[in-house]
Amino acid sequence: MFEKLKSGFKGLVSKVTTTELKTENLKPILSDFKMSLAENDVAFPVADRICDELEKRLVGVQVKRLEDRKKIVEENLRQVLLEVMLTNNKIDLLTKIAEKRKTNEPFALLFVGINGTGKPQQSPKSPSSYAIRATRWFWRAPTLTAQAP
Repeated sequence: MFEKLKSGFKGLVSKVTTTELKTENLKPILSDFKMSLAENDVAFPVADRICDELEKRLVGVQVKRLEDRKKIVEENLRQVLLEVMLTNNKIDLLTKIAEKRKTNEPFALLFVGINGTGKPQQSPKSPSSYAIRATRWFWRAPTLTAQAP
């Protein structure tokens, strides 16, 4: 007898205490974010993909009114960025180096990163695993080149 009344109360409480992320609210925010990505030298197709994936993930998500939306957005952004940046292509550096040595061409490794991320500290560690196979290593910031004998 009171079940309908009880479910009506629960529906009211959930509507008052939760909100849904909607497309019309996300579009301007994602548009600004896309422009910010483009201004920071992210390719337009990549920026489009990131924003489209974020929109797909966030539209319709139910968020409690007092819940931290920042965590939800950050986690979804992290997942989208990982999907965009990760690839199934695996590169065997030893094989690539061997191919270059056969043709007597240098093999170049490029270390890229923002200032303060330790490129000079990390890049010399790479040749140590190849030191037996590579004859000479030349350090030119930010590239490290192995030359065949």
